[in-house]
Amino acid sequence: MAHEETPKAINSDEPYYIVLFQSAEGQTPFSLTVPVHVTLSQYRDGKVTLPLGLDKGFVPVLPCLWYCLQLPRNRFDLVHAPLVG
Repeated sequence: MAHEETPKAINSDEPYYIVLFQSAEGQTPFSLTVPVHVTLSQYRDGKVTLPLGLDKGFVPVLPCLWYCLQLPRNRFDLVHAPLVG
């Protein structure tokens, strides 16, 4: 018998940060895997970065994601530390 995991309850103490953006290229269907010929044509046409293949339309969003990574994960990350001189 397979072990079934119960879904985790949503913890209201943990904030969710969502970054929304619209791609300049328009919408294409999502695929978990990309065929090799599509990957090679994207490299050739300069639509993705080398060597990782990051979509260049995603690059302007990276500062927003970096900002979200610096935000507190929970209320305990916010600690009052008075400055003592």
